[in-house]
Amino acid sequence: MSAAFRSLGGATRIVPNWIDPLPTGGGLAQFYGVAGLVGGPEWWGLAILLILAVIGIAAGRTGRNKLAIVAILTMLLALGVVVMVASIPTAQFLVLGYLGAALTLVGLAVWVTLTWAVGELALAAAALAGVIKTDADLRPIVNWARLPAILVLAGLSLQLVAVGLGQIESNAPTLAGWPAVLATDRASEAVARVAPRGTFRLQMVGPQNAFTFAVETGVAYQLTTRGLDPRPSSAVGYPTFGPPPPDGPTVVVVLPGPGRSVRAHIR
Repeated sequence: MSAAFRSLGGATRIVPNWIDPLPTGGGLAQFYGVAGLVGGPEWWGLAILLILAVIGIAAGRTGRNKLAIVAILTMLLALGVVVMVASIPTAQFLVLGYLGAALTLVGLAVWVTLTWAVGELALAAAALAGVIKTDADLRPIVNWARLPAILVLAGLSLQLVAVGLGQIESNAPTLAGWPAVLATDRASEAVARVAPRGTFRLQMVGPQNAFTFAVETGVAYQLTTRGLDPRPSSAVGYPTFGPPPPDGPTVVVVLPGPGRSVRAHIR
């Protein structure tokens, strides 16, 4: 749960984690990049949920129904991200790279809501101070603020699209690269054709590197969704899938490397 609130804190702080693209260097650099996704302040993640709730209640009581609805929806979105991150097993921490896509949207939604609330608060303060008297006095201010807000959101959107396009062929989204994603799909199909219905050991025969580890974990996830019971041979998969049986069948996946054909047979 702590990592979940840290991820929300990192996605919504003044300089959010998703502003910078994930590194595409060696394995250590990529690891620290992914770790940074849950490296925000935990207290701020908790505070954001409380602030959004206060905004929703205060806006509803003062007749600002649109802001109230947006604040509540944003709070639910942020809660959803907290639950999502908290549900990921600690043993599979290295697959968190894909969370950047979800955290980016949450961060944008939170800051749009906060900016809106600050604007409403400023207008209320101006009304109390006698600077403005009627809603008609607000129209010039709203019209003036509309263009900068549109430009800022458009600029952020373009920046995020540029970052995404720049990474689409790199290793950053998956740590092991898109070839591992393709190999995972092929290996899952091959294993599903020969796998028994009971518990079985899943063994990868290939290079002992991040590519093989990523495919093994991905195949185990996909087979589980098909109702099968794979048990990866790598110890890092034990907390998630359970240890392999001491006896019984073993499905061997021959994994020569990225871009190579994948085969599976039962032993």
